Parts: sequence; structure tokens; C-alpha cells
Amino acid sequence: MNEIYMWKQIYQEFYESVGKEATLKIYQTYSGNQISFPKRLLKSQYEYDQIMEEHRSGLTITDLAIRHQYSERTIYRIVNRSKGSRNTFNL
Repeated sequence: MNEIYMWKQIYQEFYESVGKEATLKIYQTYSGNQISFPKRLLKSQYEYDQIMEEHRSGLTITDLAIRHQYSERTIYRIVNRSKGSRNTFNL
């Protein structure tokens, strides 16, 4: 008998995305906790470095904005900041 239909909605959604075993592991590990997933997967510094490398290799501001899902204004800030220093940049 498939007990998935008895699960709460969030666990049914996990099941649809990652399967039963992964859902049960998520449940066992994180049940009772409130979790928020950041929109971005990469750490800010790594993404900053990647944007700068791609800019140096010839990608335009528009291309970078589309590729990294930032506004062109944010890409300009990143590029202009790099001219002044190589400090950590919080996106």
C-alpha cells in the first residue's frame, strides 16, 4: 500500500522532487526545524569571482546579468568595485 497520500503536503512535494528515500532522510534529519533555502546556491565571493572572470573574458554586462540573474546595475557595481579593491563582496 502506498502511504504517500497520507503524508503532509510538504513531504508529498519532496517525494515528487527527490523520491521516497530522500524524503524520509530529510524528514528524519530536519523534522521539527524551520528551514529557509537561500535563492542563490553559490557563496557570494565565489559568484563575484566568477562574474569578474567572465567579464574579463569578454562577456558583456547584459550577458552577465542574464546569466547570473542579477540586474545590470548590480553587475556594474561588482565590476566597478573590483577596480578599487579585491575585498569580499556581498551580493
